[in-house]
Order: sequence, then structure tokens, then C-alpha cells
Amino acid sequence: MSLRTKVIASIAVATSAFLIAPAAQAASKPVQVNGAKLLSALLPASTFGPDWQLELKLWSRGIWHLKATDHVTTMSCAKLELSTVLLHVGESGVATSWNDNTDWVSSFPNVELTWYQTVYQFPGTKAASTFYSQTKARYAACNDFKLNALPGDPVPGGGVEEIVNQTMTHNKVGSYQAFQTGQLDSFSDDPGFALDLNTTAVLAGTNVYFVENFSGTNDPVSDSMMTKLINRVKKLR
Repeated sequence: MSLRTKVIASIAVATSAFLIAPAAQAASKPVQVNGAKLLSALLPASTFGPDWQLELKLWSRGIWHLKATDHVTTMSCAKLELSTVLLHVGESGVATSWNDNTDWVSSFPNVELTWYQTVYQFPGTKAASTFYSQTKARYAACNDFKLNALPGDPVPGGGVEEIVNQTMTHNKVGSYQAFQTGQLDSFSDDPGFALDLNTTAVLAGTNVYFVENFSGTNDPVSDSMMTKLINRVKKLR
């Protein structure tokens, strides 16, 4: 995965589609909150350790009423990997943050590098469930794929990144449906070097949550971290 690619794409989205005026919400629909409130409920950087800082945050303005322009079922594996926090899939609100380790150099590569977290809010439970199921199926189908890397992201060489699924489990976080993936990210310009990418996705009512850890230490996302994030968002209502 190219971290720099994610940043560039994120900034592009922040200056375009994420700045959309709110529309009226029907009272009969599930309780919805705007993107700024979703952002306020994301886990702070201190959750990940004393040397972590917020690097980037994005959120939708108001409550959206837009048709999906991205379709997970036909999406390439590379786009899904690079765009998990940037998709427009019929959500009514979304917020994401990228936190990084300011002290990673001293112990690289045996260190956690980044944590991403995203919450998608949908107008109803059916839309949320459909997006979750489609994403789970697409992750399962993307067993081994490649994408272009940029020099220095995160290793000195560029070339091609190859991402291979090592594990995929279907379980629960509390009472909520969840799946976890463990991927290995290797680099053509740095043979013998690889990093771990662990992702957990949870379906909870009208929301779908993603938390992703990119590291050299193979640290899966804990249930307690996911539960803490879900509970923080639930309190908004």
C-alpha cells in the first residue's frame, strides 16, 4: 500500500465531494448525525500510544442524500485497497482519520507505522448491510494483487507492491458482525522486506466501521478497540 497515494487521494476528496451542503432529513428515518459529529467520536491519537499523532482527518459536511458513484462489486483490488476511506457508496455521512507513529524510525521495521479508522453512516440498516457484505466478499476475492508503489512509501525503493491475503476470519465484535483480514505487503525494489496490514470491519446498525493497522509487527485490531470506537459513535445519538 502506498501511504503517499492515500494522502494525495484523501486531500483531493477533502477539497471536492466532502464539501457538500446538507439536505433535509426525513423524521421517519433512523437517527443520523453529520460528519463533524462522526469525526468527533473517532478514537484520539493517544489511543494508539504516547508517540502517536493525528496526521490527516476527513469528514462529510451535513447529512448527504447522494447516489453511490463507487461500486464495490466491480472495483479492482488495487482501488479497494487504496480507497477504503474514500469511497462514495450511498452513505449519509462519513469520517476518517489517519494517525502515525512519530517515533517509528528508531525501531523500523519492527514497529507500528499507521492506524486508519473510518465510519460510514448509511440512511438505513439495509444499505449498511449491503455495503458490508459486498466489501467482505471483495476482500475475500482479492487474494493476491499488485499496485504501483512510490519511492519512500514506506521503504526507500519504489517499484511494485504485492499484497497477499494471509488470513481472513468471519466473527463478531460483541454482538455485531465483523470480519478481519491479515495481509502481507512486499516491495519489488526491496526483496525480502515486507510489512503487515491488518484490517477489521464491523457492521453495527446503520454504520460500517473500519480500523486498519500498518506495521512490521503483525498486530491485529483488538475487539476492545473496535468496541470503544462503536460506543463513542453510539453516544452521539
